Amino acid sequence: MEVRSATVHDLCILTLKTVIGAGRITRPVVSFTSTFAESYTMNQEIEVSFEVTNIVANQKIAYYIESTNNQIIKDEFIATTTSKKITQKVTVRSSPEFNITIYCKRGNYEVSIPITKILNVPRSPSLHFDEKPKNSYTKNSRIAVKGRIIDVSTGLLAYKFDSTETKVLPKEYTVSNSYYFSELIDFPVNFQDGQHCITFYAVDKASNTYSKGDEFEFSFVNTHPPEIQNLKTSAETVIRGRTVKVTGQIKDEDPNSYSDISLSFGEFGPETTIIPNFETKITWTDFEYELTIPPDTPPGKYRISVSAKDTGRDQSEYYYCYVTVLIQPITPFQTAPKTAFETPFNTAFQTSHNTPYETPFSSAFQTAHDTPFVTVFATPFLTSQETPIKEVPPANGESPNEKSNLDDDSKNSSSVTPNSADEMPTLFQDDGSAKKKKSTILIVVICSVIAVIIIAILIAVFIYKRTHQDDSEEESSIEMAETVIQSVVNPNDGATLDNPLFTTTTVDDDEDIFAGDFEEGNTVHYFFIKEEDE
Repeated sequence: MEVRSATVHDLCILTLKTVIGAGRITRPVVSFTSTFAESYTMNQEIEVSFEVTNIVANQKIAYYIESTNNQIIKDEFIATTTSKKITQKVTVRSSPEFNITIYCKRGNYEVSIPITKILNVPRSPSLHFDEKPKNSYTKNSRIAVKGRIIDVSTGLLAYKFDSTETKVLPKEYTVSNSYYFSELIDFPVNFQDGQHCITFYAVDKASNTYSKGDEFEFSFVNTHPPEIQNLKTSAETVIRGRTVKVTGQIKDEDPNSYSDISLSFGEFGPETTIIPNFETKITWTDFEYELTIPPDTPPGKYRISVSAKDTGRDQSEYYYCYVTVLIQPITPFQTAPKTAFETPFNTAFQTSHNTPYETPFSSAFQTAHDTPFVTVFATPFLTSQETPIKEVPPANGESPNEKSNLDDDSKNSSSVTPNSADEMPTLFQDDGSAKKKKSTILIVVICSVIAVIIIAILIAVFIYKRTHQDDSEEESSIEMAETVIQSVVNPNDGATLDNPLFTTTTVDDDEDIFAGDFEEGNTVHYFFIKEEDE
C-alpha cells in the first residue's frame, strides 16, 4: 500500500494558478479516509472514502476520481463547513495494479494537489458466459455452455460435477480464437436422478491459476427412452398413390417395455401412430410399415419422420429418411398387348377383287350393240332400180355380230376376275408387284383416253354425214316415186343387194314377190358395227 504525492511540476502549476487567481494560496486539500485491503480481484466493487478540507462555506467544490482504465467519476457540492467527507463506489477493472486518483477544484484556478492510491490486483482468470447450463436434463442429453475466458494469455476450461474430481478440457483458448469457448459436457456413467451442481473454472495455463468457480444447479432424470437406427425406405422413388415400405430397428434399455411407433410424412405432416404396443427389447428389433403416398401429393422429395414412446412415456428422438414422389408416367404409344398398326391378315389397301377403276366388262361409253346414231335404212344415193322384193328382218332381232360382241365381253369380263386367293396382294407385297400394278393402271387409263378420243371423232363424223344424208334421202324418195320397175326376178333365186355400208340378204318366198312392195309399212332394219380388237 502506498500514497504517492504530486510532483514538483504539478505543485508549481497549482501555485501559479492560485497566486494569479486569488492573490493568496486557498486551494482545497484532499486526503483518503478509507482503509484499503492488501489485494483485490478483477471486477470487484469497492468503496473509496476521502475528505476535502481548506474550503470556505457556500463555495462550489468539484471533485474528480480517475482510475487506470480511464474511468472518471465527476461530481460537485456546496460547502457548508470548512471540510467535507465523501464516499464513492469504484469497480476494479485492471490487474495486476489498479490506480485511483482524486483531486478537487474550486473555481477555475484553485485546484487541490491530486492524491493517488495503487491497489494490488493479482492476475486471475475469470469466465464470462454467453450461454449458461439449463435447469434440468435427462439421460442421453448434454450440457451446452458458451462464453469467454478473461485475463489470461492462454486459458483452459475446467468443470466438475458435485464433489467429484475437476476435469480440465484439453482445448486451449488464446488471442487467435478470442478466448471464446463452446463446449458440450457429457454426464458421467450411472449418473443418479436428483438435484446436482456443476462448477466451471477458467485456468491460466502459465501459472496454473484457477478462477473462482461458477456454480450452476440442475435436476437430472435417468430415463431410458427408445432408440431407433437403420431407418430407410424400400425404394428411393415411388409413384404417388402407391405404397413404399419403411423399415428400421428399435430397442429400449428398460426390460419388458412396449412402445408406440409414430410416423409423419412430409416436413409439416401430422404425426400418426403406425405400430401401437410394439414389444421392444434391450437388443435391436426389426420393424416395418407400408406407407401409402396420397394420390394428390405434388412431386418432389419428402422427409419421413419416425419416433417412439415407451410405456414409461419416455419419448425418443426423431429419426429421418427420405423418399422422392413421382407422377405416373404415360407412354406416348400403345402398350405391347395391342399393336399400333393393322395386323397382316387385314390388308391396309383395297384387295384385287375390287378394282379401284372401271372394270373391263363395263365400258365407259355406249356399247356396240346399241348404235349411237340412226342406222342407214335408206340408201344415201339413188339406186339403179327399186328392189322388187320385200326385205325381211331377222327373226330374233339379234345378229351374229351382236352375239359375237357379247361373247367377247363375257370372255373379257371373266379374264379379269381373280382365279384364286393366291393372286390377292398381301401386306408384305414387294415393290416390284406394286410397280407392275401401277404400270397396268397407267396403261388402262391411256387406253381409256384413246377410246374416248376415237368415240368423239366418230360422233363428229356421224353428225357431219347426217347433215348431208338428210338432203340426199329427200331427193331419192321423189325420184323413186316416178320410176317404173319392169324387170322380173326369178322367184327361185334370191336377190342380194350389196352395199359398202351394210349387207342384206332376202330369202325366197312362195308368195308374190311384188306383193306389198308399194304398201306403207314399218320395216325394222338392224345396223351393226363390229369393233375388232387391236
